[in-house]
Amino acid sequence: MSVTNEVKGPKYQIIDGFKFPPKIPTESIKSGLKYKPKDSDLFVVTYMKSGTTWTQQICTLIFNDGIEPKALSESGLFNVSPFLEWLGSEGVQSMPDPKIIKTHLPFNLQPYNPKAK
Repeated sequence: MSVTNEVKGPKYQIIDGFKFPPKIPTESIKSGLKYKPKDSDLFVVTYMKSGTTWTQQICTLIFNDGIEPKALSESGLFNVSPFLEWLGSEGVQSMPDPKIIKTHLPFNLQPYNPKAK
């Protein structure tokens, strides 16, 4: 008897010419692509699996003078530093400013504001 680790189903979805993991809802991705950054937004932009969560944690601590926000310890980083492709534009906009927004979007697909960081 042999065991295979073959992945069944799509390995990615293509939206605006970019490959996304199939588990991210298509509607959230499309919504995230329409996000209009505010001047106070800070983006953490990285390749997947390259230390993004660690960088988000560092930025969160810098923004809060080295003190871990209560929301971080209670509900995790996702509620303090949203993932644009997962949460979509509406979800990110509903969070308090300033925002530390995580994304893996390539530059040509990222929402742009010259005053955002």
